[in-house]
Amino acid sequence: MTITGAARVAAKLALLALLGACATVPDLDRYLMVEPARVQVEGARGTLSRAQTQRVLEDLKKRSPANGILERHIAIEEALAGNPLKVGTKVVLLEDGKATYDSMLETIRSARHHVHLEFYIFEDDDVGRMFAAALLEKVRAGVQIRLLYDSVGSIGTPKSFFKELSDAGIEVVEYNPVNAAAVLKGGLVNIQHRDHRKLIVADGRIGFLGGINISSVYGAVSGSGRGLCSGRGSSSGGGSGRSLGSGGSSDDDDPPVEKRPWRDTQVRIEGPAVEDLQQAFLKQWAKAKKAAAPEDKAFFPQLKNEGPHVVRVIDASPDVQGPNPLYVALISAIEN
Repeated sequence: MTITGAARVAAKLALLALLGACATVPDLDRYLMVEPARVQVEGARGTLSRAQTQRVLEDLKKRSPANGILERHIAIEEALAGNPLKVGTKVVLLEDGKATYDSMLETIRSARHHVHLEFYIFEDDDVGRMFAAALLEKVRAGVQIRLLYDSVGSIGTPKSFFKELSDAGIEVVEYNPVNAAAVLKGGLVNIQHRDHRKLIVADGRIGFLGGINISSVYGAVSGSGRGLCSGRGSSSGGGSGRSLGSGGSSDDDDPPVEKRPWRDTQVRIEGPAVEDLQQAFLKQWAKAKKAAAPEDKAFFPQLKNEGPHVVRVIDASPDVQGPNPLYVALISAIEN
């Protein structure tokens, strides 16, 4: 039996209520008590020397509001992450859906070897179909496309939408599918293991990460009336039942709240830190597919320094044992 329309939305809400009821707050004290260790810093040419590392840390300390705070936080990050600090990275803040989608689509359309996408929500609406069209165009041109979407987050998207992509040659994997067999095998705790990432890596050189899913609720894409997948009508809010006008636009100077786009943030990343984003995607892909991660030297091209930012990628997964490392890092940042 398939779930459609209002029933699908009701099922999603019931699942969210269930997940919220089961959530617990872990005791984090022992994770926040970390002895300082030598900090690893890497750039495009490999690990920095002690003197180079010290210069980077001294520069960061100048921005720190009090002595010792930065060192404590970096020590905690170092213990949690498994990834070093990366210098030479360029980070561009994308402050809304339109800016994010325009930059993402431009990057996808310029890809030459591969595009890896990992999203909690990927909807069958104007924005989703614009992305689908761009991905289909690239896979026909010989570019490898891999899409990992979350079963709960995308529960409102028809399976036929993803099948169309798969049939065209895009590798599509559903993260932790929710069905009766999964519940019986793994219990309710297993259902809580969700993939909330919103991640794209293109050609191993450009990455996107943040809070924006693929959905019209965040606003319209530039030129969103063209290039949509054939055989589908227009949608204003996607399969989840949410309603939004065309990118929040209105004849009024101040449209009502329900007509405004959702406000969230994404970052575009270039430089050495993209390697760690790629590793995070491939690890999650292998886990979801229950197979070895695909191997290709082109996934990890030689990267050069692109900008002035120091970045550490913290790879958090929903089925990690103990508290989520990203959660602990955020608590540390707040406390420090």
